[in-house]
Amino acid sequence: MNQEFWFPVPWVRTDEPVGDRDRTAVPDVRRSQRLLGGEMNLKLLFSIAAMAFLAQSSAQATPIQYQGNIAVNGSAVTGFVSGFGWISDDAPNVDFWTFSGVAGESVLIRGTRLQFQLDPALTLYRGATTADNSAFVHDGSFGGITFLGIGDDELAPPGNRGPFGDPLLLIELPATGVYTIAFGGSDSDADPVGGLPYRLSVSVPAPGTIPLFAIALVGLGWTLRRKRIGRSGGIGPRI
Repeated sequence: MNQEFWFPVPWVRTDEPVGDRDRTAVPDVRRSQRLLGGEMNLKLLFSIAAMAFLAQSSAQATPIQYQGNIAVNGSAVTGFVSGFGWISDDAPNVDFWTFSGVAGESVLIRGTRLQFQLDPALTLYRGATTADNSAFVHDGSFGGITFLGIGDDELAPPGNRGPFGDPLLLIELPATGVYTIAFGGSDSDADPVGGLPYRLSVSVPAPGTIPLFAIALVGLGWTLRRKRIGRSGGIGPRI
């Protein structure tokens, strides 16, 4: 079946008579074509602009990248982080690691600076995330993972060199599953290109040693935090 398509077009009057009438209405076809072409070009421009915006947004959205998995009671892992990435919530300059744990199990997460200028700190979360880097916060939940605790200044640094202390977190796991560690720099003395080296391990201490660890951490952690308060002019530690 043949179909006719009709759309309204502007009409003009001619100056010369046609037939028995002085003036006859005829369509201005060229003007209609120009108007229709302009409308189509405008729609095309809008479409191109929308696609460019979506492409730019997609390019800017970068999910958090994990360095790998840590074996509990296995070998420690190593890496490089910036001097201030953790405290400034700068995810690209923080290292993210996972490990698997069992509900009710106490784990000891230890971070050690391998260059004295680094002031390392860590956060433990329940779960793993694919959130964008911009969602990261070192002191709260984000991206579907639950904040559990912070390790910061619990241990004296190797040789007592460098700013503040190293992180040691002793915690009883609330559930069986995957956990995330965010490890990075806090109030370091340097921030070189390429980062500062560290070592990180996760272990399950013998049950009889857990109370001793807890007592030691309370005393040493408070001493190092008092040093932080003095250095920062009265600003308390992040807990």
